[in-house]
Order: sequence, then C-alpha cells, then structure tokens
Amino acid sequence: FGNITDIYAHYTYSEMTVDELNRVDRVEVIDLLNRIVMSHITIGSYSASGNTLTVAVSADTLQEINSIRNSLLEEQSVEYCAINNAVTVKTEGTDAERVNAQITIRLVNVARDDAEFLGGGEKK
Repeated sequence: FGNITDIYAHYTYSEMTVDELNRVDRVEVIDLLNRIVMSHITIGSYSASGNTLTVAVSADTLQEINSIRNSLLEEQSVEYCAINNAVTVKTEGTDAERVNAQITIRLVNVARDDAEFLGGGEKK
C-alpha cells in the first residue's frame, strides 16, 4: 500500500493548488537539510518558496560551506546550488571568526507520471 498511499496523499490535499502539488515534498526538503547540511554546519534559518530553498548557514570556514554545496549538487533532487552573501564575522568577546553565508538550492520539479511511480504501465 505504500506507493498507493503516497499517490493518494500527494493528490488529496484539497487546500493545495496543482502547482503546489507539483512542488518538492517538504518532508524531503527537511530530510535533505538534516542529512547534508545540519549534520556538518549550523543553520540559522531556512525558507522554501516553490522549488527554491534558501538556507542561512554558519561555519568555521568558507571551505566547509563549499563542501556542503558540493554534496548538495550530488543529490538527484538538486538542480542548482550556489553560495551567496558569504561574510566573515568575529565572535563577540573572542578572537574567533565564523563564516556566515546563504545557500540557494533549486530543487528538481517532482511532477511524475503515476503509472511510472507504481512501477509499470505506459503514459496515456
């Protein structure tokens, strides 16, 4: 029942428009953030609009943030990823520095053919 339940849930959210139903599943977005981003660096905030995810991050170095970007680009669900607004800031009361940046992630559209999703059949 797993696949059928997923399809039913995908198309039965009455408050969503067709465009919203074709967007990336927000549970998958949170999973992506947990697996790749939050397990390595600090997230200040994130927002999703359509298929674009914007994540404010903080790390010890820009190389750490770039490594996360490269890992995101290896994901099938990620179409595009860029680091924006990177700035080095001093930690208050210490000589330590952190790099704050924004990562913009464009996710692949999830529109699918239900017959293919169920593992067979031809498009009609």
